[in-house]
Amino acid sequence: MSYKKNYLLFLLVFIYFLIAITADYINILPDFVNIQRFEPKEYFGLILSSISSIFGVLMAVIILTIEFSKERLNKNKYIDSLDNQLIINSIYFSISLIALSFFAYVNISKFDNSKSITIGYYIGLMFLIYIYSIFPVIKKIVGKSSQIKENIELANSITLESFKAVSKYRYNYDKQITEIDDSLKLLKKEIDKYILNNDFTSYEKINRDILKNALKIIEDGDDREICDIIFDALTWLWRENSKTAIRANDSQYFDLMWNSIKEIYIYFSEKSSNLLHLQELHLFLSLDLKKLYLKLGNTISLTTALDCIEISFNSNVYRNCPNQEDLKDLIRLYEKGEFKETAFYDSMQWDSINDIIGYLNIVGEIAIELSDKDLFEECNRRTISICSNINFHIQKLGNYQKGYLTWSLLLSSFNDSNNALKKGLYETTLDCFDIPNYFIGRLIENKDTNERDIRIIIITLGNYLINAFREKKLYTNYEYSSTLKDFCLIGIHSIKNYHKNSLDKKTVDYIFMFLKYLKNYIEDEKLNEFSNEYNDVKRAVSHFINVATSLNDFKEDKKPLKKWIELHNDFKEVSTEKEFGFIKWKI
Repeated sequence: MSYKKNYLLFLLVFIYFLIAITADYINILPDFVNIQRFEPKEYFGLILSSISSIFGVLMAVIILTIEFSKERLNKNKYIDSLDNQLIINSIYFSISLIALSFFAYVNISKFDNSKSITIGYYIGLMFLIYIYSIFPVIKKIVGKSSQIKENIELANSITLESFKAVSKYRYNYDKQITEIDDSLKLLKKEIDKYILNNDFTSYEKINRDILKNALKIIEDGDDREICDIIFDALTWLWRENSKTAIRANDSQYFDLMWNSIKEIYIYFSEKSSNLLHLQELHLFLSLDLKKLYLKLGNTISLTTALDCIEISFNSNVYRNCPNQEDLKDLIRLYEKGEFKETAFYDSMQWDSINDIIGYLNIVGEIAIELSDKDLFEECNRRTISICSNINFHIQKLGNYQKGYLTWSLLLSSFNDSNNALKKGLYETTLDCFDIPNYFIGRLIENKDTNERDIRIIIITLGNYLINAFREKKLYTNYEYSSTLKDFCLIGIHSIKNYHKNSLDKKTVDYIFMFLKYLKNYIEDEKLNEFSNEYNDVKRAVSHFINVATSLNDFKEDKKPLKKWIELHNDFKEVSTEKEFGFIKWKI
């Protein structure tokens, strides 16, 4: 209970007992209406029974309103009449007066002194105020019910003209506008009110009905002009209402918005519709979303966003994705030669599916800007999870499609990690870079992923780690879990197939050259500054040598093991102990 908001319950009781204590000493009220002629039992009994009856009617109205709203809203959701402070105060007022009237009924036998007369006047005055105040309360309850009913009916009656009235495409549409339909503008204002009153159930119902009608109007999503009008109007509504949600610090509205986006993408996947017709939705997510979240200042709803993005992507990959052989632009990235021209639609559909998964990058950028480490790390984990699902569980995609999606996702994740490090969200790469060594090892081992894709992933990650190393932010502690160790484990995993598979050999060679680069960089006048890192690089080289020595395929007098041993022996002895003191003792 909020003591500040529900002060009335305590105030009435306080005044009653104040009168009871002080009235005998101070003649507070003269007996204007000769209350002494009444019997206290009849007087307080009449007030008590009247208030009880009125309170019963009030509660009946509230219950009927809730039951009526259950029929109008989905499932077990309903209008909560108790979320209005006027109604809450009226209930507390009723309870307080019933309790005080009963107390006076029991304790006052005659109006024969100043205390009993003053209490009689006090209870009577409060009763008159209560009678006067009950009408606006009931009007508020009934009015709230009738208003949501009208808004729901309006949301269910909107047409293409309603969307057209707020869309920037209204003048491009072939059919001329005969009259302006302001239904969506009116609903925007009503939703604003619900947001400000924290009435999630009502604005959720209205938004869902608007979306349901929008999808009904676009049918299969084949008409580009109608889709542009509908989704431009919908994003206008979300943009405007989200501004109100920002003022009210209402994250639930953003949850609702993400769930609506998910429903749209699922609808298009089920209808096998052209995702290019969701251009306005894509522009909203790409251009407006980040700005809105930065103004909101919290990331509570972005966990919902990650779920909605993943579901939207999976739904369209399974039901609405072109086959690899129909994507000539994709095939040209991997193969040389002349290719048969394919439908423009297929390439655009493939690009649009890539756009869906690209929204993860937007969430990552917001997490960085708002310094939310938990969300950022969840973005990295979700990226690896989606990559695993693409490569090992979705059979519909071709190897080029899987590889392209995988390196696109991982490179975006690495870039976000690099930005998070630069902007000071993390001090080192330990939690910032999530190195998917086991996942990359499986890709190499399965031999389904093109070498080009593996090369891009490993080289890009290596470059980012070298940049972090130069800034002394690469976490290198090789005795425990570290970024350096995780990266080296990609090569360690490939050592066993070094002499059997060209890709394994190139992977090991690259990571070994990576370690050699770090060694040479430190030895170039940075030994004192990077002494710990230098010894960790040496331990990494030792790790490669130890694993290779344990295998029968490697000989110490032959490459590459001979070369690795030579590099290890070339390391200088560097102490990690810091000398204490500034002036040496003269011996």
